[in-house]
Amino acid sequence: MRKKKFNRRLKDKNAGYFKVGNMVFKDLREAEMYCWEKNLDVDEHIKSGTPAILLESLNICRTVLPVLDRMEDQIGILYREKYKEKSRRAKEYRETIGKRDLLKEYKQEQLIRSIALLEGIWLVREIVNKEKTKYQKILSGVK
Repeated sequence: MRKKKFNRRLKDKNAGYFKVGNMVFKDLREAEMYCWEKNLDVDEHIKSGTPAILLESLNICRTVLPVLDRMEDQIGILYREKYKEKSRRAKEYRETIGKRDLLKEYKQEQLIRSIALLEGIWLVREIVNKEKTKYQKILSGVK
């Protein structure tokens, strides 16, 4: 395993924006971790501190935010649809309790799958929301 290298080139380690290719990060640590994951040299690939890099970073944020907004809306719509489906399946399963129903186990399994799907959708929503918040903070925090 390669030793993790930290950025030594940048003078302002609290700039509030760090660009690696077409990715923008709020924290230097986050940019370094991204470089480590992608096997990139941190000194060579992390850019910050110049007006040109700032402008590029802000443009990336402005471009990405509407996409993330749209994704968040679509995830919300999907979540509501699947929640209704889960509620219907829960009702179907509750109706089998105390009765002899050949499909009781099947209905229970479908309910469990619906709950798991909702949790997965919620996790994706949290990731999108985290990214959206990060870009909003970069836009509002950088003068």
